[in-house]
Amino acid sequence: MFSEVRRYGFINAKLKTRLSLLLPPDFFARLSRSPNLTEAMILLKDTEYAGAEAAYRTTGDLKMSELSLLSSEIEVLTGIQRHVDGPVKDFVNALILRYETENLKQALRLWFDKTVRGRDISVESGYMLKKPVLSRLPLDAVLGARNFDELIQAFPEGPSRALLLANREKVETTKSLFSVEIALDIRFYRELKDAAACLSDKDRDIINRLIGVEIDLENITRLMRFHYFYKFDPDLISRYSLPGGLRIKPGLLEQTAHSPDEAFSRLAASGYASLSALGTAKSEAGSPFARMELIGGLLDEILKKEISRMLGGDPFTIGIILSYFILKRQEIRRISSILNGVYYRLPEDRMRRLYT
Repeated sequence: MFSEVRRYGFINAKLKTRLSLLLPPDFFARLSRSPNLTEAMILLKDTEYAGAEAAYRTTGDLKMSELSLLSSEIEVLTGIQRHVDGPVKDFVNALILRYETENLKQALRLWFDKTVRGRDISVESGYMLKKPVLSRLPLDAVLGARNFDELIQAFPEGPSRALLLANREKVETTKSLFSVEIALDIRFYRELKDAAACLSDKDRDIINRLIGVEIDLENITRLMRFHYFYKFDPDLISRYSLPGGLRIKPGLLEQTAHSPDEAFSRLAASGYASLSALGTAKSEAGSPFARMELIGGLLDEILKKEISRMLGGDPFTIGIILSYFILKRQEIRRISSILNGVYYRLPEDRMRRLYT
């Protein structure tokens, strides 16, 4: 126990102070009532997200503000990283890998749009993270590749090149990057679990539970997206799910992929009681877009319960780091969603769903 107090004592005190500085609910209500983006950005000026306001003031481009908010999300982890060492620092680095993975996915999607679909990517490429996250992405070489051979050559020998080689046939056969993206996600969660393996049993239990919940929530979201927007066959839906969930075992998606409503009923019975609200609310949700908004809110509630569990437990565990990071990530993404809602002039009831 003494070693855990020594390991987490300082960061626990620091993060508890930072938790008290999270933006209050009334801030999001005021932000959502902004008559336009300029007024909304002024509210950000006196927060730690002033960079998003400065980006908008300089460019008039909401996407540049979103890029600033993404950088703020990464800085949450790099800020923690500076105050920890040893296996805890390795685990925080593994968390940061998520952003490197997402940046790589975005680069590959742009390459695919340009090379396979023949689209102009000059505008979209301007919204890529240019600074290295953990390592430097060969962005110019990836976006400049004229075919799959050149794409592979853009990467040095290592995991990313091996992953592309392993999925080449699937990409060329399906004309889709889904197999690559799933492989990247699986790699991220595997490395996260590998980093957790070097921590204490208590830390490892906390991490594995949270990873399992996150994978479950990602699979639920994919089930909805693939069913309503991509119109995938049920066998494809289960093929593109992530392994390692806490409650969604391999057979469940296969059995329910034909009907999201049945999947939610089964999941509610297995422990995610919040999802039973979908059955009550689905008639009110209307369009698939409204349902996705509803699901997003329900999934946030599930994460909140996990955070409460961690914050209410032993203070000298990895739980304080995970709780703070998730809460900050939710705060930043809530700001981004509201800014987009203001931009698109969403009605009041939909705006309220973005922050309540």
